[in-house]
Amino acid sequence: MPRDRGSADLEIDLPLHDVFEPWLRCETYPLFIAAAVEVVQLSSTVFRWNVAFEGRELEFDAMILERLTQRRLAWRSLGPRVHAGSVSFEALGERRTRVALLMEWDHRLLTGTVPRQALTCDARVRADLDAFARMLHAGSLGQVPPRVIG
Repeated sequence: MPRDRGSADLEIDLPLHDVFEPWLRCETYPLFIAAAVEVVQLSSTVFRWNVAFEGRELEFDAMILERLTQRRLAWRSLGPRVHAGSVSFEALGERRTRVALLMEWDHRLLTGTVPRQALTCDARVRADLDAFARMLHAGSLGQVPPRVIG
């Protein structure tokens, strides 16, 4: 099965709690994940993703597989096509946190003219993490009201 993987880690000058909690708010993902158009929580463990790559939009549901408070989140799409990832958090003292993000995509999610390198790669994941850190420092991730369906 053809897949792309991307990973990156980043140290953020904020306490662990202040970095972990915003990541739980899936409705903010489009603010820092470039491909995310909308992410909506359907239940305590299932989220609907709407993503776009070069003008092509796709929708799928993903389930939280692992949730370790202030340590790790892992998810995988439901169905035959793979969208999976994990994000880990590590306190590096009282005011510094390391975030490590891993994403994996099944190429069958996208068809047509999207070149292989346009899918998830280390540089793309790093850019998403950088955007997350910038928004945390700007206070932008607390301004989006949660939206839960169901």
